[in-house]
Amino acid sequence: MSSIQPDVKSIHESSKTGFAHLLLRTIIINGLRVASVYFLSLWLEPTQYGEFAVLNYWIGAALFFTDFGMGGALTQKKEDPSREELHTTTLLNFTQAIVIFLIFWFAAPYAANAYNLGDRGISMLRVLASSIPIYTIRYMPEMLLRRKLQFRNLAKVEVIETSLLYLVQIVLAKLGYGTWSFIIAILARNICGTFLVYRFNPYFPSLTLKFQAIKPHLKYAFTFQLSSIIGSLKGLVFPIVVLKNLSTHDAGLITWTVGISSIPISIVMIYNQIFFPSLSLLQENKDSFKHLATRGLEVTSLFLIYIAFAIMCCSKAGIEFAFKEVWLKSLPIFPLACFLVSLTMLRFLNESILNSTGKTMNRMTIEIFYLLLNFSSIYYFTSHFGIRGYFYGAILTEFLALLLTLIVTREYFESRVFTKWVFLYGVGFLNFQIFRTYFLNLHLFLQMLLYQITFLLPLFLLHRGIFRDFKWLIKESHSLLTRKIQNRRA
Repeated sequence: MSSIQPDVKSIHESSKTGFAHLLLRTIIINGLRVASVYFLSLWLEPTQYGEFAVLNYWIGAALFFTDFGMGGALTQKKEDPSREELHTTTLLNFTQAIVIFLIFWFAAPYAANAYNLGDRGISMLRVLASSIPIYTIRYMPEMLLRRKLQFRNLAKVEVIETSLLYLVQIVLAKLGYGTWSFIIAILARNICGTFLVYRFNPYFPSLTLKFQAIKPHLKYAFTFQLSSIIGSLKGLVFPIVVLKNLSTHDAGLITWTVGISSIPISIVMIYNQIFFPSLSLLQENKDSFKHLATRGLEVTSLFLIYIAFAIMCCSKAGIEFAFKEVWLKSLPIFPLACFLVSLTMLRFLNESILNSTGKTMNRMTIEIFYLLLNFSSIYYFTSHFGIRGYFYGAILTEFLALLLTLIVTREYFESRVFTKWVFLYGVGFLNFQIFRTYFLNLHLFLQMLLYQITFLLPLFLLHRGIFRDFKWLIKESHSLLTRKIQNRRA
């Protein structure tokens, strides 16, 4: 027992400081993201957002077919991966990526014609598809950085490549490149990110193909990746189902609204970069596993729900203050988008627990249920309620899928997590009703000030334990900054 304890302590410390480190960088990234949304909204139209969304959803789904699950299997593996495992996986993944890129290259004319994008649609899809092989090249060294819990280097990569993404988007949009602004920016980000990943973790695979090295992991790998592919297919509801009942303009409004509402996602995503590898390393210590899973769900859900309802309550004043008139049409769907995002991220975190414990069959079952319900419900609701129907169907799907996920993962975290979720959502919806009734027409900055009072005061009076989460994050962030200053002085 004593031999295991130091490793457990090290993993906990790496997870805590890693989250604090990435959190500080997320603040910077979100600042750049807000600036990008503002400037792009000045120079682009909803239709251009919709055109990019249609093409990008296809690419996003295709990325999951570049891996046959060995990345997840090697991350979840208790021992360090061997060179044969790494090199064989890299070669197979890159081969798949090239094949998929060629499929997009030859299918581009048909796709552009289906969405009325003309010749420029052919070029846009082909350029966007070139990011698939680039993504595959960086996948393995990035996975190794996560497995080694080197979150500081991962954070540097994220900040630099994301800064470049937003800068290129803004500059090209100002120069009048329209939809091309998104596509060229994504290509620039992927090239930059790949270079940086190799800079922090030099990894040069050989042309090694040894199936015997990966054979013991194939069962887990195929199950893991099949569930990921099924999950990725839900993104195709947009280009296949949504555009059957809605226009490209409506698709652009949905994309833009969900994009702003998804600001809390970055906090959840950075924690998940730590969550999955850390939990995988703690599989043998059930108490530590349960402690880290509970703590992770508590902290991330607190910030997720807090920010989601802040955007929901201040959306009208924020859009009227910062954006041009064409985007005011998104006001009726903003509250729905915020609620949808919060449910999506809670389910995403719980699925990470399933992946960490190797229960990929349970995850795949949930993903199949999600996929079927998502397509059918969104098709039904968009045909009856238009743009609002997209959110009605998506919220119904996310809520039911979250319930199923909680049933499967309930043994891996303490029951107090449920109590906090119910309490936080109750405070959030109460705030939304108060703002919609009494504070709707106040100035944005006054609304933001009032939200701090109306949201945090009930927490302080009725559920003071939540403030331990704030205290923990402040303490870790402060210690991180102190160490950085001391290192620079030294």
